[in-house]
Amino acid sequence: MVSNLYPAMFHFLVVRRLIQNFSVESALVFDPFMGSGVVAGECLISKRDFIGYDINPLAVLIAKVRTTPIPTSHLLKILPSIEKAYREAQPSKIDFPNIDYWFTPEAIISLSKLLTAVSEIEDENCRDFFKVAFSETVRRVSLTDYNEFKLIRRKNRLSQDALEVFRQVSLRNIGLLGEFYKNFPPQKSNLKLEIRNILSEPIPIEEESIDL
Repeated sequence: MVSNLYPAMFHFLVVRRLIQNFSVESALVFDPFMGSGVVAGECLISKRDFIGYDINPLAVLIAKVRTTPIPTSHLLKILPSIEKAYREAQPSKIDFPNIDYWFTPEAIISLSKLLTAVSEIEDENCRDFFKVAFSETVRRVSLTDYNEFKLIRRKNRLSQDALEVFRQVSLRNIGLLGEFYKNFPPQKSNLKLEIRNILSEPIPIEEESIDL
């Protein structure tokens, strides 16, 4: 719906069938390794409450964006303002181990300006939406093999314009999110999504409170 590139995703139709067959409306569904939130999204459109955890902050961000319907017109209005802020932004210093191995100098400058532009969005839900688009842009303009989930560097990758890639990813995600909630309107559901490592942290859920 927002990012169809997250690894090892459940197919939403499989999830939908399981929820329909093994729970009822207002039931509480728990996903301890929720990934990008496919189950959360299906709960939102089927009147199920949901609790989901994941150790990966990016997964939780994607899941929150997936389950936060935003008017398409609103997102389309914000996108040009991001592009304007990008052109006016000054590149900031970004550094981490091996950054020059994974990114060209041009990509580092462009991504730093783009991050500044996205960070200036006032509405938190919209800011998170475009953060997801930014995260995919980072991978696309890097020197990694984009078709591999493992980090593999390719020497002969063509340079890409970070702003244009961001624009394309954003427009795709806006279309996917808008079309999904047009076809499957969100219902009244309580969703709780958290960054949590359930293997080392206690799970704050009462005994026998989970339906599925």
